[in-house]
Amino acid sequence: MTSVKALAGTGISYSFLRTLKATELTALIKSGFAAFDQPISQGFVAPKIDRSVDLYRIFYTIDINHPQFTEPQPQVLSGLLMIPGLLAEDTQEERTLPLAIYNHGTLFNRQLPPSKVVFEEDQEWAMGSYETLINIGLFANNGYAMIASDYVGCGNNFSFLHEAYGVKEPTSEAIIGLLEASRKLLPMLGVNPAQLFLNGWSQGGMNTQWAVQQLETLQIPVTTAAVSSPFNELQETAKWWLSQGSNNPVSPAEPAPWLSLCVGILISSYESWYDLNGLFNALIKDEVIPNGKDSEGNVIRNDAKVTYREILNRFAKYGDRAVKFDSSFSNYSWAVNIIRDGFKFETTIPGFTPADMLINGALETEIGIQFLQKLESISPRYWAYGTPLKAWYGLSDEALPPDLVAPGMKYKGDPLVTLVPVNGASHRQTFLNSLLASPLQPKGGTDQNLIDWFASFRKASPALPSLVAASDHLIVKSEDFGVLAVLLNVEQQQGERAMHLQIVRTRQDGRSELIGTLGGTTASANQLQSLGSARVLLQVGDQLRFKLLSTNGNTFDNFAIEIQQKEQDSGFNVNLKNTGTSQVGSLQFSILPQPNIFKAIDVVAAPQSEVNNGLLQLSQGQKLNLEITTDCAFINRLGFVQLNTDPLTGLVVNTVGKNDIAISSTRFKDEIDTLLDPGFQIPTGGRQISSNLDWIVGQDGIYAPVLITPQGNVFCGAAGGIGSEQMRMLGQNIIGFEDLIGQYSDYDWNDVVFAIKSIG
Repeated sequence: MTSVKALAGTGISYSFLRTLKATELTALIKSGFAAFDQPISQGFVAPKIDRSVDLYRIFYTIDINHPQFTEPQPQVLSGLLMIPGLLAEDTQEERTLPLAIYNHGTLFNRQLPPSKVVFEEDQEWAMGSYETLINIGLFANNGYAMIASDYVGCGNNFSFLHEAYGVKEPTSEAIIGLLEASRKLLPMLGVNPAQLFLNGWSQGGMNTQWAVQQLETLQIPVTTAAVSSPFNELQETAKWWLSQGSNNPVSPAEPAPWLSLCVGILISSYESWYDLNGLFNALIKDEVIPNGKDSEGNVIRNDAKVTYREILNRFAKYGDRAVKFDSSFSNYSWAVNIIRDGFKFETTIPGFTPADMLINGALETEIGIQFLQKLESISPRYWAYGTPLKAWYGLSDEALPPDLVAPGMKYKGDPLVTLVPVNGASHRQTFLNSLLASPLQPKGGTDQNLIDWFASFRKASPALPSLVAASDHLIVKSEDFGVLAVLLNVEQQQGERAMHLQIVRTRQDGRSELIGTLGGTTASANQLQSLGSARVLLQVGDQLRFKLLSTNGNTFDNFAIEIQQKEQDSGFNVNLKNTGTSQVGSLQFSILPQPNIFKAIDVVAAPQSEVNNGLLQLSQGQKLNLEITTDCAFINRLGFVQLNTDPLTGLVVNTVGKNDIAISSTRFKDEIDTLLDPGFQIPTGGRQISSNLDWIVGQDGIYAPVLITPQGNVFCGAAGGIGSEQMRMLGQNIIGFEDLIGQYSDYDWNDVVFAIKSIG
């Protein structure tokens, strides 16, 4: 079993799946290769892989709009991360890697998405998503890191929401959300992503077009993108599917039998996501499917009189494990035969085509017209791309007529879009041709595969991101995708009260997230003062903004800000003045770009994005050197509590044989003495006292600092914890406590301050 590591407070967690050796990866790709070179072998050769790969499963949280929600709700999605192994000539320092996003095609088993490209079943490792596996191998061979989203309603999200099949908004959000999560995680795993490439096949070709369009809107540079068998004229494609090829355009190939299953998923998905109530029953017949024959000529009898509506409804819900997950599904063996034979290219099941299932005239009804209009409105066609994009499409594709590719993709003769029609290629052979440039000769195109095409855009030294000042914020700019680490360091604080600000990352679409806190304590009589620093990670297209915090933790905008570029380096000096309260003060801090690869001390601080969230991400055996400064009359106790986290349910303390303890509960306060980590509990207090202590961490996990006063007050240093309003993050791994509460507080945040100075 694999263990999950959470980056508390980020909505991100991950698990290491396994390392696949180059020989293992080569063998796995070879084992499934023949199924894609169909219906007649065209002489493709399975590639030999030269690098091992490390595979991770990422869990990340995005807000989802769905008709069943009154407002957007957080949903935990999953995806795959692949990091290529090192070759003999590589060095560990050469970990600046291009990042590829692969968008997968239609899944007939929503529980075997990219993040389960290999999975553990009955204590054995098995292969899941073959199309993802071959992309992993080829991108690894050429030194790319790769991510692949499972999409909404698949993978980890399988049981929460209906699959968002062909649904633009949540699909784009799922892909961009995985990129956001990977941007935070990759540097912690020792990889600096530079340049961004996208690839997608079939449904994933459509999703790639949507993703590129969204990335361009967000001003996130994409070096180039490739699609194969890319759906883009969605309304016309659906009409062709449902008319069994009788509609224009005419295709050299007959529609594949498995399109019947796609139709069921698509219609069910649109009913759920676009609130088209009754669409499925309005379009799909409630008639018994006639007997048919399988690929060997054996009769498939429908003795249980299963209807089109019944089998497609269950398939849309469960995929090819409908029998396993729905015990009410009658005539199991008959259903399995229909589903499995539906995948075979050489098989035609009489009476089980998309046209057979459609109620006569259904597309001309009010709800049928709404369905077609929605397909039309979200089609990815007619976009003037700012990104070089190459599209492979088969001239014998049994799912996508070739005449439905060119018009929508080559909008106004877009010079950045290259079309590659491939002679004689089926749906899957088009996929292989894009990756391998096989003996199939493109018609009027090039036999260059997408890996070689991407290589022509690769740079030995990608453009580095840089900060550019605007009037009240900074912007990260570069012609290439990349991440930029920025160090913010408080130089001076003045005023009667301690000043703190929130560091805010804002996207081009206006969405914002807190990524850190910065501030200092007020100076004591002996001028003892703690000033904070923070290192944050940004990506190209981001804006770096600030919000001033009041003493009660509220943000306000009544401040003046001056940003001046330094003469000696690429950094900036910022002077922020509080103009909105009687306690006028100022905070001067510097901003300086830093190397992107995170150190151990950055990983420890990963969860610390909020002003009262002092969580530490620690590993067993780490030796932390803590500098503790006090300026108070009391002798308090300082300790740490190990917490468990879930992206949706929050932070708790696990206890043996008892219910978990919420950090906001009175039980947490009452039982605090038994919850403190035995490795570090110290009395601390006094005037202007500074000391250094070491703590060796006993277990991997998330830890929260806790201060206990002589009066019995408990202040938990985790957002939402009891007494968390009594602490402030002064910066990265620098935490200040105020030990007086209510009207007695002087809000200096210097009663107990601890900072992690080093990690061994």
